[in-house]
Amino acid sequence: MIKAERVDRVAIGVKNLEKAMAFFYETLGIKFDEVRESRTNKYRATYSNVGLELVQPTAKATAIAEFIDKKGEGVITICIKVSDLEEAKRDLQTKGFRLINEVSRGSLKETIFHPKDFYGAAITLCEYEAPHPASCAALHT
Repeated sequence: MIKAERVDRVAIGVKNLEKAMAFFYETLGIKFDEVRESRTNKYRATYSNVGLELVQPTAKATAIAEFIDKKGEGVITICIKVSDLEEAKRDLQTKGFRLINEVSRGSLKETIFHPKDFYGAAITLCEYEAPHPASCAALHT
């Protein structure tokens, strides 16, 4: 059985990262970390401390760009942190859930499942070693 730890974040696909960051700050007071780029996966992203991730594609032939072209800006996936990603992936695939992508960046590993299998929401299972919040706060001063 999968051991979900928590909803880690909700990822929102956007056309303009800086504009979206300003919108969420001006509207809800949400601050975001520095913008990071994945040249391999062709996107730029930033995370907030309240569980939002903003993702902007940097190329047209990507899943995120295609999502935005087809459905407009919006929620692209709900990320759930699990204690053992490989076990969770095997469990879901054994039950017939369709894997659509796997991503690895640093110590973060993610497995994305098809939205048709989860009531219309793409579900991303993620695993990573999380530093203590005090450590994060000390590094951001």
